[in-house]
Amino acid sequence: MAEIMVVAPQKEIAEMVRELGWETTKVGIVQARLDAAIDAAREAVAAGARVVVSRGLTYRLIADALPNLPCVEIEFSGYDILRAYLKARAGAARFAIVDRQEVIEGFCSIEDILELGGDTIKITLNDGRDYREGVDQAIAQGAALIVGNQAVVGEADLRGIPGILVQTGQEALKVAMSIAQSILVRLRLQEANAGQIDTIINAVDYGILAVDSCGEITAINTEAQRLLRSDRAGTEQEAVFIADMTRAIAQKEKRAVMMEKIGAHTEVVVNFHPILINGVVNGMVATMQELRQLQDMEQKTRRELARSGWVARHKFSDIQSRSPAMQRLIDDARRLAGFDATVLVLGETGVGKEYFSHAIHNASRRKNGPFVAVNCASIPENILESELFGYSEGAFTGAKRGGKMGLFEQAHGGTIFLDEIGEMAEQCQARLLRVLQEHEVYRLGDDRTIPVDIRVIAATNRDLWRTVQEKKFREDLYYRLEVLTIEVPPLRERKVDIEMFVQQFIGRYNREYRTAVRAITPEGLSLLLQYDWPGNIREMQNVVGRLVALADGPEIAADAVARCLKNRLLPQSPSDEGFQAAEIAVIRQALEKTGGNKQQAAELLGICRSTLWRKLRQAEQN
Repeated sequence: MAEIMVVAPQKEIAEMVRELGWETTKVGIVQARLDAAIDAAREAVAAGARVVVSRGLTYRLIADALPNLPCVEIEFSGYDILRAYLKARAGAARFAIVDRQEVIEGFCSIEDILELGGDTIKITLNDGRDYREGVDQAIAQGAALIVGNQAVVGEADLRGIPGILVQTGQEALKVAMSIAQSILVRLRLQEANAGQIDTIINAVDYGILAVDSCGEITAINTEAQRLLRSDRAGTEQEAVFIADMTRAIAQKEKRAVMMEKIGAHTEVVVNFHPILINGVVNGMVATMQELRQLQDMEQKTRRELARSGWVARHKFSDIQSRSPAMQRLIDDARRLAGFDATVLVLGETGVGKEYFSHAIHNASRRKNGPFVAVNCASIPENILESELFGYSEGAFTGAKRGGKMGLFEQAHGGTIFLDEIGEMAEQCQARLLRVLQEHEVYRLGDDRTIPVDIRVIAATNRDLWRTVQEKKFREDLYYRLEVLTIEVPPLRERKVDIEMFVQQFIGRYNREYRTAVRAITPEGLSLLLQYDWPGNIREMQNVVGRLVALADGPEIAADAVARCLKNRLLPQSPSDEGFQAAEIAVIRQALEKTGGNKQQAAELLGICRSTLWRKLRQAEQN
């Protein structure tokens, strides 16, 4: 396929191209002139030609008829004009030059250089089609010979006047062909770039529409065509978009996150971005994405986050208790899970508030959404706000490029569990209140609001109302949190569960430590029952883990319990008669095992001999 087509108005030009060896599969030659040349150029373009090379009036006619076609003129070189001039002076004393302004200027330059002067007649053709009138003028002024292009020489011959054709030499032809090759290379690069850009803009899953400063479309991808239905020429929606973009260009503005409705059912999120060239707005790019697609993508992101660890691990079936009060609490919490409202879980440290929070989520309609757990006491105050609400790029020194999604956004469609809510800083409290009221967040350093669909479960071991009275917690936030409230009782109020927990923890640590402890002796269990467990279930779990690890046989003995709890039991008030009795019973068991040797009994109990003596004397005095 010939990509460069030489349309030669003279056979000499065609022959010269062949002589130079340029007629190849990439360069074609057709001999035609004037209107016939226009038809030849059109046929060449239809066959794949991308650049046309021609000369003189034929070039002008092709360029005018096919304005979008790169067309290269074979311009006369100084050598061409000099050869024609010398030949004319040798043929007649008085001759005329009838041609375009550039040719006339070339002849004048030669006369000046050679200092020839003379009375050469010079007639300029302003329009290539007025060559007959030019020949008439030359004859009227007494020209005995006429120099000019093919049309002029042909017309002069019809009038019986000899003519000399200004012929193209190899120099001018080589220059024209070099220019044509450069244009072809540039076209290929432009097409490669355009193809690359086209691939890029069609690779994204949102619509892109670009216009220039006049509102003419310069780029549009298939998704924008689908959204705007721009495959139907002149659609109303496309016209509306372009009009909005043109106004934005005139006002030099950037618009972000607009909602546009297309048709009856399609909502689109749109952004306008100005195209700046040397600081001047030279066009506008609109990005658009279907709201439904954004929501689907968001849900997919939430599911991926859930698979990454934002999941609730516990269910109500995992919360076991023999206490009637706990059974009622579990039933109440299961009913509250069905209401999509904020839940406040109260209770001392270690009572299992987190278990209830997980279980409420798993029993709610949000169970398939993420469960994001945040310990407000474990994250420094200056970091907690950015973790919860996220931040935009450049919000502060060290901010992550592109910004960061906050935990509230990550919990969208699910639940966020705010443990130790009473430790939250006042600034975070104010922003949390807005989330509960408006169901939207805005990132640090950004003024855009982001809607969030979340359920908040908060937990604290503090007396939150007293904290409000002490002006350490916002009263308005307290009332927002205290919608559905449950209070988990401490272990000392449900000691009926202690034996059950001990057996569970023995089994767990047997598997973890690969031990074979079967049970705890009644005396050892009695000591555990006497203890008030200020750390609740968490403290008990740690104690049983230690007892299992240090057990000498298949049972946990009372003396092992006494040693394990010595720092907890011995400082107790002597007024606790039940505890004292249990403590003396353990001491006497140790004395029996050591045959009455007090030193060995003290070592067995993990206390010093003087403490053992003191305990025995106190028992005798009582």
